[in-house]
Amino acid sequence: MSELRVGGSVKLSGPITFNNVNIAGSISVDGDIKVEDEFVVSGSGKIKGKLEASTVNVSGSLNVEDELKARELVAAGSLKSRVIRAKTVNASGSIQVKLLEADEVDFSGRFKGVIRAKTVHIGKKSEVRGVIIAHHVTIGKEAEVHKVVAHEVVIGKEAEVEVLEAVRATIKRKATVEKLRYVEEYRVEKGAEVDVVEKVERLSEESSFHEQVE
Repeated sequence: MSELRVGGSVKLSGPITFNNVNIAGSISVDGDIKVEDEFVVSGSGKIKGKLEASTVNVSGSLNVEDELKARELVAAGSLKSRVIRAKTVNASGSIQVKLLEADEVDFSGRFKGVIRAKTVHIGKKSEVRGVIIAHHVTIGKEAEVHKVVAHEVVIGKEAEVEVLEAVRATIKRKATVEKLRYVEEYRVEKGAEVDVVEKVERLSEESSFHEQVE
């Protein structure tokens, strides 16, 4: 099948393949779905299997029970999946996942799970209930993050991080870090608070930085 457009409600059985999918209503797929080009959801979607597409764009809600795999993921609504693998992720809203793997992640909103990436930017006033493992991480102003493990980390003004492991870290004004483990150096700007500081030989998750997403 070449193209699927849904304005009402549709239920399908997988495995199925389309060139393009555009969902303004609701879709339920019992099994896997593969989309050669773009999978767009402005309504609601539930995939009881795997979703693979070149581009996934979510402005409504999407629940993928197994794996979501894409070159580009753009999400501004609600997204839930067991595993997400992508080259680039640009998302706001809500994401709940066991593991998100990508080259580049730019996220604002509420995230629950583990992020493994090369570069991660967490936007202003965002909340990450989980772990970020990356080469370079920037935490925006007033964001809250449970744990960060990275080579280079910048913690923005008034942000809060419970556990920070870094080769090199910068903690900006009025930011709070409960526990800092560093390998080479760290800098704390005026008004920032770091409760516990420990120098370590290496990062606990360093090997994960070199994982590639096919």
